[in-house]
Amino acid sequence: MNVNVGLAPIPTGPDGSRASIFNGLADSIWSGSKNKNAAAKWVEYLTSPACQDVVGQQGVVFPAIASGTRNAQATFAGRDIDVKSFTQHVEDKSPVPDFGQRCEIATIMPPAVDAVLEG
Repeated sequence: MNVNVGLAPIPTGPDGSRASIFNGLADSIWSGSKNKNAAAKWVEYLTSPACQDVVGQQGVVFPAIASGTRNAQATFAGRDIDVKSFTQHVEDKSPVPDFGQRCEIATIMPPAVDAVLEG
């Protein structure tokens, strides 16, 4: 099936600005780890520019370090994928929205997103 798809920024809210919840990864060490020192070294590497730059070059996520994100942008651009709808939030310093009903939203959104993705 050939389906043309694209990316678009989220709409602006009533005040004219965009807000975004983003997903971040936590590089954590399990408290029950048998080798916490080695785990700490691994986490230290994961959070370093050296690792984040390599991750960015793969073009699968946007790293947490600016240089890694620039690498990801270049990789996506090389694939003719415009990722401005994702990176615009950082450039605009968009706020994270404040929700009073996070539990209700967390209950409503997954089925709604699934329904969209399933067509």
